[in-house]
Amino acid sequence: DCDVAPDYSDMAIYNRLALDKGIALSPPPGYPLFLRTIYKIAGRENYTAVFIVQALLSTLTVWLIFLTARHVSGTKTALVAAGISALYPNFIMYNLTTMTETPALMITMLMLLVIVSARPEKKRSLLSAAVLFAGCVVRPAFLYFWPGVLAVQKRKRIFLIATAAVVVPLATIGLVTGKGTNRGALALYKTYNPKADGRTWFDLKETEIGTRDLPSSVYLRESADFIINNKWKTVDILYVKFSTIFSRGWDSFILRPLTNKSRFLNNLLLYAYIPVMILGFIGMIRFRDERNRMIMIPALSYLLFFVLLAIFKVRYRLLAEPVLIIFTSITIGHICRFQEYKDSSDEPSAT
Repeated sequence: DCDVAPDYSDMAIYNRLALDKGIALSPPPGYPLFLRTIYKIAGRENYTAVFIVQALLSTLTVWLIFLTARHVSGTKTALVAAGISALYPNFIMYNLTTMTETPALMITMLMLLVIVSARPEKKRSLLSAAVLFAGCVVRPAFLYFWPGVLAVQKRKRIFLIATAAVVVPLATIGLVTGKGTNRGALALYKTYNPKADGRTWFDLKETEIGTRDLPSSVYLRESADFIINNKWKTVDILYVKFSTIFSRGWDSFILRPLTNKSRFLNNLLLYAYIPVMILGFIGMIRFRDERNRMIMIPALSYLLFFVLLAIFKVRYRLLAEPVLIIFTSITIGHICRFQEYKDSSDEPSAT
């Protein structure tokens, strides 16, 4: 029941790229091609079709959350995690946009499921690298998972080789053709310049550089100069971004038009994260073990590198929230005393 046309924010950009001919490299082509495929099947700018397909993907994400939670903590806990996910307002609302959140959430959970379930270790390393970089085709921020995914691999060399097999050819093509993206360096500059506060969007024209078309080296140099010469401002920017992890909130600019300014829906979106955040971090601190740390470390890696390297809006933490939901279910399982493990002979002790 949504009539809002995606004609503002990043929604308009992705929609325009889906309707244009050719394939753009920045932003990555994955999501525009996803939209283009739906439009070819269901009709040009058929947003209802997009929302239905994304709702189905979101339902698949709930199933992946169930499977992942079952691997790290047992069936009863997994049912709690799936129940929370199925009703989680932000997961539902982003289905009604032409933005990357819905497919990105699904790929995130597919990656984590591979990490906890794939055997043997060589297969796990190869598959997790493949899914990770499939996510990068949809959303570059998947790279922030990379250090955490590397940390939980037992066959790290294979994971690094698989990573290089993807990155080196792409970098070579960019150097040869001159079509390489400066997106990463640009994100760093947008985070560390006199206009930045770490969380608020601003037009790049307002900055000293004033354009997004310069070589990456320019943005990296300007960012480094700002950090060196504005240490306290840098600390303040980091604090603002770090506080986003522990704050309430929702991206009202994107989602408010979808709620028809309903106070009830707005409050659901505003406060739904709070219990998940509190119980999730309690679970990470109190009940982490060898199984669930395999999903905890990539999620923390994602949050940490977002805080360090990019603007960190409320909606960007969404990809870490499934892990918080799983840890919330683990905490609830211990409180209600139905926590279980598939194999009691190797049950890890709570830390």
